[in-house]
Amino acid sequence: MIPYFFSRCYFSYKQHPIYPSSLTVTISINIYFTQIHPNTSPHIALVVSPLRSLMMDQVMRCQQMGIKATALLPEIAPDDAQAVKAGEMSVIFGSPESLVPGSSWLKVLKNHEHKICLLAYDEVHCLKSWGDDFRPDYLETVDIQSMFRAPTLGLTATMDMEVYEETKKVLHIDNPHIVSALPDRPNIFLDIVHKHGKQKYDVELDLQWIVDGLKEKQLEYPKTLIFTKFCTTVNDIFEFILDELGDAAFVGTKSPENRILSKYTGRIGKQHQTFNIECMKKPNSTVRALVCTIAFGMGVEIPDIKQVIHWGGSKSVLGHWQEIGRAGRDGGEARAIWYPKSTGGKDSELFGLLKGNEKLCVRKTILEHFLLPGMDNTSLQDMDTRVPCAQKCTQQCQCQLCKCCSHCANVCGCNKVD
Repeated sequence: MIPYFFSRCYFSYKQHPIYPSSLTVTISINIYFTQIHPNTSPHIALVVSPLRSLMMDQVMRCQQMGIKATALLPEIAPDDAQAVKAGEMSVIFGSPESLVPGSSWLKVLKNHEHKICLLAYDEVHCLKSWGDDFRPDYLETVDIQSMFRAPTLGLTATMDMEVYEETKKVLHIDNPHIVSALPDRPNIFLDIVHKHGKQKYDVELDLQWIVDGLKEKQLEYPKTLIFTKFCTTVNDIFEFILDELGDAAFVGTKSPENRILSKYTGRIGKQHQTFNIECMKKPNSTVRALVCTIAFGMGVEIPDIKQVIHWGGSKSVLGHWQEIGRAGRDGGEARAIWYPKSTGGKDSELFGLLKGNEKLCVRKTILEHFLLPGMDNTSLQDMDTRVPCAQKCTQQCQCQLCKCCSHCANVCGCNKVD
């Protein structure tokens, strides 16, 4: 067994020129095995994925490229099910529950073990935490490795050293080959709203600018996600903005489907969740601002989110960076705005790293947290050589400092316009 970890920069429609998406890597390995062992073609890449929406999206992309793929879901089409049983699928995605040892689908795949060329774990950084917490079947899927003579591939967009070490331990991998790059998102400006002295964060005061923007621009307002940790806070922010908008909250008749503001938590109904996801995916989405918990996160591919607002901090740097990563997936300019202690953010790992120092580069502080063995850190070193803009810009400054984060922008001596 040859173990691999791939830590991709980001998974987007405008793919990083060097580091491919997890789907591209999976398909490429399948094609490689088909070329060197044509007599046992087709080969099968088996992907353990924790997210239904992600599986469905990747199956669709495979099919668009003419690759036979399916997901082992309850509603699997009869023809697809038959193709799996006949060993005629090239890429098979399965939830942990469908691939747990002893499951009926795993027994089917065992009949074609000579064709299995790859066992991949997508979003592998979740393997330990989710398996320990609420999806024990996820951890049990590591036993599949002993069933097939195939390399194991771990795929993730973000992984720090702690998660890296615990994932190696869970997968029983001592010395994996690592292909990785720092998960920088240079097109996203990182803004921190500081309060000093006895000043406190206040929803009505600090988020009034969102209300004003929605009223003025309505359907032209840039798509925005407002993340917060607690369902109760989601409701508080949602109700405040909705009350302030009044009739401006609706485009056309006053019905929920015509509202430019919505909310998303794990507690709302599936129908409401699906509506929000499908609506936000549309370029001309009626919903322009979505108040949500991290439940609206992985597996949801929306390329044109332009603003991410963190009301309070995610407990881990990894979680915070994943929230940031919802923005700017189309490669366009985007912004992430953090209100650190608005929900008691003293327990935030990032808050501890910055230590209240408003001179530290936010981007560099975060990226240093994701350095893995053998990873190229040249870009981090280059950040130390950046110099303030020599011009007194009267328009928005485009220097490296002013496009990085609010801490770095304060160093530049330009007369920038926000």
